[in-house]
Amino acid sequence: MAVSETIETVVNSGLCTSCGTCASICPAGAIKMEETPAGFLVAQINPSLCNLCGLCAKVCPGSHLEAGMISKEADPFTCPVLAAYCGYATDPDIRRQAQSGGMVTALLGYLLDVGQINKVLVTKMPEDGSLRPFSFFARNQEDLLQAQGSKYCPVAVNAALPQTFKEGDSIAVVGISCQIHGIRNAQIQNKSWRKHIPLAIGLFCDRTLNYGAIDYLIDKAHLVPDKVMSFQFRNTERTNWPGNVYIRDKQGVDYDVSSKYRMECKDAFTPVRCRLCFDKMNVLSDIAVGDAWGVREDKKGFSVILARTQRGLEVLRLAREAGYIHLEKISPEAVFRGQGVENRRKQWAAYTAAWKEKGKIVPDCGVNTKYQGDAEKGTALKPYVKQLDWAERLAKKKNRIQVLSAVNRHIIYKKIKTKLSLRRIGAALLLRVSNIWFSLNTVVRNLQK
Repeated sequence: MAVSETIETVVNSGLCTSCGTCASICPAGAIKMEETPAGFLVAQINPSLCNLCGLCAKVCPGSHLEAGMISKEADPFTCPVLAAYCGYATDPDIRRQAQSGGMVTALLGYLLDVGQINKVLVTKMPEDGSLRPFSFFARNQEDLLQAQGSKYCPVAVNAALPQTFKEGDSIAVVGISCQIHGIRNAQIQNKSWRKHIPLAIGLFCDRTLNYGAIDYLIDKAHLVPDKVMSFQFRNTERTNWPGNVYIRDKQGVDYDVSSKYRMECKDAFTPVRCRLCFDKMNVLSDIAVGDAWGVREDKKGFSVILARTQRGLEVLRLAREAGYIHLEKISPEAVFRGQGVENRRKQWAAYTAAWKEKGKIVPDCGVNTKYQGDAEKGTALKPYVKQLDWAERLAKKKNRIQVLSAVNRHIIYKKIKTKLSLRRIGAALLLRVSNIWFSLNTVVRNLQK
């Protein structure tokens, strides 16, 4: 990688993951994370401060993973698992307030209580009307409780890490896959990152959504963002797992928005870079945690947990022995099935092939070709190209109003198209059944003769 190369190429190529690693590690303080008019969070370089050292490009997970980070013999979509569990936090309050089983909060609480770490980098959704999640260092149980719940939108988590660590720092980090990728890239380049970040807890990640998704869901409550005080993508306290969208306005009135709206807008608000990510299962974390889809779907909430390193396995053992968590051993394959890993493999292959067909730069993550899956060829790639085209067009919108208007039209169009397709399928099926009935009736009449 050329010394003068910076993350500007990554941003201009639509590949910024919003992780914030470059902003934290830049020795000149030349990089800031900024929201675009269309609701994307990207790195921006101040050219008057940049000395072209190239460090930002070296740690950027948007463009690559450092060579050898994933074994050539390992399936990158699953990677080795030392043990898999289904479980939950034994503290009923933590479990009740959690998105699923409260496992991450309980594990971090244990580590802080016994002094294995002295702070945790986590993310919270503020309750001041700003509607933009931010990362901070939790130092106790109260801080951890404030960070519970998913934030399905950009967060520059790694930007909150210090440029210079203090000697006594022992930091656990909680992040989605691209954020953990950034940390692992940085740990190769900087020994302080290796020394002071001993544990990474990864969250399963299907995708993030640009900030426009918040506006869309607020609109479904017949509100406008300026009238909203707090927002949660998923609240399980009010409706049990898996939870609806929860909104509180500035008058203190609460609103529940059906999770169907969150699901229907996902494709419309998915950035290009998420389409090109292979890592749903957070394969570079020490411990990976997610919802128990297809494994244990319970209203009280369960987590599935993958121990990926010896360090992660030991933390789980100690936390269980100390009574902070309940664990039941399960098969890793059950987790992968529940999370739809094979579908992710197919989708990744198709979107990557479509991105190449558009003549774009493809991230270099060292995915062994034998694990890539078969990318569809020719006209079969058209739906994937169209989805990527849509994401690129959305990123160019001039303001949030244009984004919301475009997405509403896009979703309505898809619904109409789906209904028409179903009607055509129904008509074709009816015709086929009629033909079969006519043929059978003819056979019966002939036999009767």
